[in-house]
Amino acid sequence: MSAKPIFIFYRTGEVIKSGNEVIGNLGILSVSGTQYFTVERKIPEYVHIPLGLYTLKMEYSANYQVNGEPRKQFRIMGHNVVREAGGLANLLIHQGSSPSGLTGCIGPGKSKTTTGISQSGEAIEELIAACGGFQIQETAASLSVVSGPQTNVISDLYKFGGIFSSESNSKSESAPSHMSELNELLNH
Repeated sequence: MSAKPIFIFYRTGEVIKSGNEVIGNLGILSVSGTQYFTVERKIPEYVHIPLGLYTLKMEYSANYQVNGEPRKQFRIMGHNVVREAGGLANLLIHQGSSPSGLTGCIGPGKSKTTTGISQSGEAIEELIAACGGFQIQETAASLSVVSGPQTNVISDLYKFGGIFSSESNSKSESAPSHMSELNELLNH
């Protein structure tokens, strides 16, 4: 059985404005050689996932629907972010194209717009497919939140070995292809 994929996420420093007010932040999510644009609500005013390594769990939303069905989403596990009202924040990756629909969550998309991103539903479906299809499970993938597209994160990510998606479970066989894939992703 192949290892779970790793999602690499970083904030680009680009912002979304409404008039002169910053309302959101843009980023990049890279998975298995594919890059997606991302949108989050304004940081630091809203909770957000800090730098680090986390696990992602697939689930259905208990509160939101897409096309009349419960929304499919990834829950970010293993963080200690507390919401303003107290308790652990619900940090998710889910369909969403503008900052107003995201509080502490990341919305992936296939292109940028002046108000956020577009094709978010397609991006979520592709992310689910990268994990082998939608299945309620404890660990669907790993998420690495890094500070930017720098190559020095590759050595840190490689330390985690088995989290890279590979047909082989042998680190020695899979390392070179993953190192080149990460180099390519992080240098674009």
